[in-house]
Amino acid sequence: MSMIMLLSPSVRGVKRSRTSTSRKRLRPDADVAPEEESSAGADMSPHAERVLRRLHDQHVRFAVHTASSASDVAADADRLQRKHEELLQRHTCKMNALQKDLARSRRLVRSAKVIRQI
Repeated sequence: MSMIMLLSPSVRGVKRSRTSTSRKRLRPDADVAPEEESSAGADMSPHAERVLRRLHDQHVRFAVHTASSASDVAADADRLQRKHEELLQRHTCKMNALQKDLARSRRLVRSAKVIRQI
């Protein structure tokens, strides 16, 4: 579910006019660090900014908590690639066996029909 779906129309700025500053936090643009600038635009309410900042902080904490080294990621990728190749090979073998079985069954059915006609 997207973030916009969770916010009420007044928080999204639908009911509020652009000139209203009663609920907006006033701060000079020069004081805002580039990483703190919101991508949603200047109309974002303080509540929405706090919610997005909290979600971002949670995401960063989760990423740090579950972080793996580059060698672990590479080893996992290699293992998954080998497993994928093995599964593909097994699937191909099973499909070939099924095709052979199907062809054999069709030959038997045709030969049974020929025998009945004789």
